[in-house]
Amino acid sequence: MAWYFHPDFASDVDQDVSLETLKRDYQSRCMPSTNTLEHVYVPILDAVDGWYQLLLDVKVPMRFVLDVCRTTDRIPIRMKLLDKICKVLGKLFMSPRNSVNFWQGSPDPTDWGEYRYPEAIPHNLHRLV
Repeated sequence: MAWYFHPDFASDVDQDVSLETLKRDYQSRCMPSTNTLEHVYVPILDAVDGWYQLLLDVKVPMRFVLDVCRTTDRIPIRMKLLDKICKVLGKLFMSPRNSVNFWQGSPDPTDWGEYRYPEAIPHNLHRLV
């Protein structure tokens, strides 16, 4: 099972929309109840360079950034937003409704180590994309 966030989610997080509003707007439509969650996909639009995506592997747990347009001058801006998104996701993941999916580790993605920038979709994820 995977959770696919709407592209507006990253923009709302960047604009500091309240956690309660994010729960109301995204939890039921992007985070269906499950106890078999494996991956979380968050598409992000950078108005300068285009789309990139945060991919969370819940089972391992690891954080991937799928970004073919990464440029050195935009990395700090993107990292700041990725960190902000992960902090918000951690708060959403810790709710009793969602925390059941994180039995193998912390529900806080900021505890999952460095971001990985794979050259291609990681091998074990090919079947999902």
